[in-house]
Amino acid sequence: MERKGLIKILMAITTIVVVLVSFMRYMEKGDELKFHFSPGIKSYILKRQGDTLKVIENNGEQTRNSVFVMYRKGNDFYSLLLGRERLVLSNRLTLDTIYKNSLVGAEVALAVKQEKDSLRSAFIFVSGECNFPRIKLFYDKEYNIKKIQSYELLLNYAPD
Repeated sequence: MERKGLIKILMAITTIVVVLVSFMRYMEKGDELKFHFSPGIKSYILKRQGDTLKVIENNGEQTRNSVFVMYRKGNDFYSLLLGRERLVLSNRLTLDTIYKNSLVGAEVALAVKQEKDSLRSAFIFVSGECNFPRIKLFYDKEYNIKKIQSYELLLNYAPD
């Protein structure tokens, strides 16, 4: 019960941030989609390579330092998060959970749900050292990413 409460609080905070920041728009260029707008992040580039999807964070300094890789396994997409294979995109399952790794002091919050009509969403929030991804992906039944929301404004501050 405590985990679900934490996830609901995280979702509420991130929804408020999204309302303040607005939604991202995207441009299509060949096999790449470029998603724009987020403080500190100029855009996201989505690359589809066979059964693999890559979300690449572009910080505007001509460097792409963070890449989130998802790969198809059966009818769903998975990713390696906190050293384990985690379900991140699904058309048949709903998910709302938090995984913790106390050794590295990190958590992964995952929520996969049905949105409107044939649109689904996957909320993927990693805290700890890597802090990436912190995104919400909106996708259709063919796993075409339609929109990316960034939750980068949720920063953790700690005393020196």
